Amino acid sequence: SMGVVTAMSIASNRSNTYKSEAIASGTMLTVERNFGSVKSSVRGDSLESAKTSMSRASDSSGVSDDSSWSHITGGTSKPHKGNDPRGKAIHAVRIRDGVLGMSHFRLLKRLGCGDIGSVYLSELSGTRCYFAMKVMDKASLASRKKLNRAQTEREILQLLDHPFLPTLYTHFETDRFSCLVMEFCPGGDLHTLRQKQPGKYFSEYAARFYAAEVLLAIEYLHMLGVVYRDLKPENVLVRDDGHIMLSDFDLSLRCAVSPTLIRTSAFDSDPRRLYSASLFHTQIVRSEEQEKDQKDKV
Repeated sequence: SMGVVTAMSIASNRSNTYKSEAIASGTMLTVERNFGSVKSSVRGDSLESAKTSMSRASDSSGVSDDSSWSHITGGTSKPHKGNDPRGKAIHAVRIRDGVLGMSHFRLLKRLGCGDIGSVYLSELSGTRCYFAMKVMDKASLASRKKLNRAQTEREILQLLDHPFLPTLYTHFETDRFSCLVMEFCPGGDLHTLRQKQPGKYFSEYAARFYAAEVLLAIEYLHMLGVVYRDLKPENVLVRDDGHIMLSDFDLSLRCAVSPTLIRTSAFDSDPRRLYSASLFHTQIVRSEEQEKDQKDKV
């Protein structure tokens, strides 16, 4: 698609190395990232991975931890996470104890909260493997009629198998809570990271790098029939290797699709098609002062 071609062009033409700083648990991490690391193979893999994910979805409909979805959410069944030690640790505990629950995890601190739940940094007991656990109060969801949103998010996360999207390692329920155990990103989010940059904005090179990876993630979601409706810097997380992870899918929608890759050279034939990506790019480049100056001029 046009967005993917644009993203890959940006990524492949940037071989400069960019260094940025990220905060994780109060410690400054220095992340060195290379624009050439976003290889063209990601695009081809996305189509095959999307087809595989949709095939898995059509063959299963379970939602509990010990359902037929369990083997899918394990790290060893997803190509992009085949050697993930966190997935292997989850798998080992599941084999040993049968079903995972809250007793298997230690909640270390709250990372943030949203409309349908709070996210905690958690450790799988006895493994030194860390996760982001989204904890949702079922009674609160029911009273606010948001159970469907929580279910949609879980179903979408179960489908995903992409380097720039979250991995759902497992999920379980207690009498009061519904919990999603996902990948933890120590680099925080792009909004917070931008505030720590000189002048409170990213360089053009860095912004293009992030925007390229976001476009690749969204292309994959569209192949799955997922409409992502909450794109903003706060929802773009930074992994420990410097790459991004798109988060928060409770506002997303699902539809039936037949994924097809097409080529087009008419990049400026319809400016509206680039509006969302351009807006996101502007958000992560501009500082708050620049945004205020622009509003004053208007």
